Amino acid sequence: MDKLQKYTWSAADSVTKEQVAFAIEFLLGRQPLDERELNIAAHIARRFPAPRLELFRNITSLPTFGTGNRDFHVILFDQMLRRRVFGAKRPPKVNLFCVGAARCGTTTLSAMVGQHDKIYTSPIKETNFFSHMSDGVSPNGVGTDIYEMFYFGWDGQPIVTDFSPNHLRYRHAVDGIYEYNPDARIIICLRNPIDRAISSFFYMAEHHRADNILDFFSEGMATFSVDLPQSEAWYSAKTILRQGLYHADVVYVKHRFNNVLIIEFSEFKELKRLYKRVCAFLEIDFEDDDRLSILDKPLNASLKDDNPSVHSAESILRDFYAADIRKTERECGIRLET
Repeated sequence: MDKLQKYTWSAADSVTKEQVAFAIEFLLGRQPLDERELNIAAHIARRFPAPRLELFRNITSLPTFGTGNRDFHVILFDQMLRRRVFGAKRPPKVNLFCVGAARCGTTTLSAMVGQHDKIYTSPIKETNFFSHMSDGVSPNGVGTDIYEMFYFGWDGQPIVTDFSPNHLRYRHAVDGIYEYNPDARIIICLRNPIDRAISSFFYMAEHHRADNILDFFSEGMATFSVDLPQSEAWYSAKTILRQGLYHADVVYVKHRFNNVLIIEFSEFKELKRLYKRVCAFLEIDFEDDDRLSILDKPLNASLKDDNPSVHSAESILRDFYAADIRKTERECGIRLET
């Protein structure tokens, strides 16, 4: 099989171990260390619509990456980015960031703006570059030249986006974005944090493996701290709780950037109106066509039911978030509807 053909994967669900092994050799200059590494890499590649990029991100995020691949920058950037990916089309700096929050409509928003002819969205919606991969954040951090890998398909669009919801709660991520492009436009999607937390619980159920939602959040609150370590699991109760404390994070973003748009979750009920608002914010023409119809679907519900533990969890979450909700509503001039 031709090398280029090996590296061209038609779809995530058709990826073979042979192709994954080739990708590891192509990216890192070595064979998989063992069958376990190959199986993990294949699992990653099969889960995502852009498996090569997701595989790259996961490999470079490993704690051991920096010690075993010291020549990575030269090999990958010079050989792959410049010659094999971009050619003559090197993208401009990303100039639109949606920094949060998770489970607040960011996926729908990314798909919506991606319909516009003047906007390019990365094949990987959440690069998490400034929170997990960049210099000064990760022990094996990489520079913004590598960040361009996420935008290899850019084709001249003036607006280039990054939709990484977890950037909102990391000051170093906000600072990193500012240092990278201080003129970037920022979008923040917010949702009633009680509904957001319950939605996250069910969305991440296969990871945290907690059966009782009340116990899950009660235990998280017992040892909660706003300043969670970077190592805290993304699906833990404490992480889910922290993601809903918006006020200080929003204030920090608004302090750093001049162009910030706040979107409340209920606005997704009228996509065309929201799309017009986003286009006005970006100073581009509103394109009224049928492409938005593919996004029409019920809003992501919190999966509330008659389970008493869900209603009990709502009660403790309401107390936990009450003060922050009031401050966020005043700061943003919105109502966090339930």
